[in-house]
Amino acid sequence: MDIEVLLKKKKSVKSSITKLQKKTEEEIEKLNNVGLLARKNRFLEFRTKVKDVLDSIISICKEKDEETYCTEKDDILDMLEAILVTIDTQLVPSVINSDLEAINKDSSQTSISAQSAEVKLPTLCLPILSGVTEEWLAFSDLFEAAVSNNQNLTGAQKLQYLKGSLRSDALRIVNSLSITNDNFEIAWKLLKDRYFNKREIMSSLMKKFINITPLSGESSTQILNLIDSTKEFVRMLESLE
Repeated sequence: MDIEVLLKKKKSVKSSITKLQKKTEEEIEKLNNVGLLARKNRFLEFRTKVKDVLDSIISICKEKDEETYCTEKDDILDMLEAILVTIDTQLVPSVINSDLEAINKDSSQTSISAQSAEVKLPTLCLPILSGVTEEWLAFSDLFEAAVSNNQNLTGAQKLQYLKGSLRSDALRIVNSLSITNDNFEIAWKLLKDRYFNKREIMSSLMKKFINITPLSGESSTQILNLIDSTKEFVRMLESLE
């Protein structure tokens, strides 16, 4: 793809991110759990888009411009990470339980066989896995709580939810698997084998932690973002033992 086209796409995605960031900052105190999760998923989708665009630009740009685009990519991803952490801190524990209650209520009224691949499932706000290694820990924790551990869902239903939560490289790993009860465990193992690499996740976490934007003044927002980012980093380390 021509670099001018890619630069226009980058500008468009960055503009959309900026608008959504401003809107989120204004509304975050008023959003309920469903709204917060929906907003989080939009930011995750933007993260995948901007990463793909900048990776494409970096692969074809002039050598002298490569460092500039790499720095821009890191800055945008760090900013998105801070937004995602802020959203996570606003979520209350009942979010998973309320979503599960909605699934259980609808699932109890629906009879589905292992071969029912096209059944319309109740809407559930789930995390997105696009193929970025550091996304795995948060994604797997939330998905297991909301879907994998739900005894009222069949394997086929779980696999439908799983495929609906995957994007890009992650989706390609399991896309060829048909929607059956047995294939859910196979799909989950394939994803876990690919993305649950402790050394790789640890390396990525350390890089992000070291590159956290330093405080530029006595701003309460900056201080809270730093605290939230640090707590999130610690929680990630604890989950890796």
